[in-house]
Amino acid sequence: MTVQRPILCLVLLDLKDSQKMETSQRSPVLSSCLISIIVVLNIILWMFLMSAVGLGAMHLHDCPLQPYIPIYLLVIGLTSIASLLLAYLNNTLETGFLSLLCSSCIFLLQLFNLGWFITGSEWVYSIYPPNYDTNGGEKYCQRKIYLFAFWFNSLGSICMAVVFFCGVFFIFLACVKMAFRGHHLLHSHKRSYGVDA
Repeated sequence: MTVQRPILCLVLLDLKDSQKMETSQRSPVLSSCLISIIVVLNIILWMFLMSAVGLGAMHLHDCPLQPYIPIYLLVIGLTSIASLLLAYLNNTLETGFLSLLCSSCIFLLQLFNLGWFITGSEWVYSIYPPNYDTNGGEKYCQRKIYLFAFWFNSLGSICMAVVFFCGVFFIFLACVKMAFRGHHLLHSHKRSYGVDA
């Protein structure tokens, strides 16, 4: 009787095998380009996060229309920086308790960040377009802080959508690749009674 593995396990094993093969066949030029892109994206991410912390701290009381916007930027910047630092630390650790602890903390921080991002989006988009005039009494929001929060959320939403659709696309490709290799995607209802098919 043949043992059937779940579809997701086969997809993940197939991806793991193809990554090993691609790593061994990758040229040094491609590897250096990939590393350069990752470094540049990391620098841009750090600049955005430090700007969020700085603007949130500097303009903590400059948005009476929605006073949570500066707090939102401050908290999401700090928790994202902490998550990045833990990810860097986790890459230097060997497999063990500390690595598991770092991974768990990263997961919890990312889960918190997702909820905080959704909440912050509600705060930012609910007052669009705000009054930027400081003479408006309590019904204004400082232009710089609001526009930064608006574009921070908009770009974050776009990036999350791109990552989600790329992930779905790569899982679909892995399933198609696996199907053409001859793996069965669904369990067979036929019994083989000791005879391998």
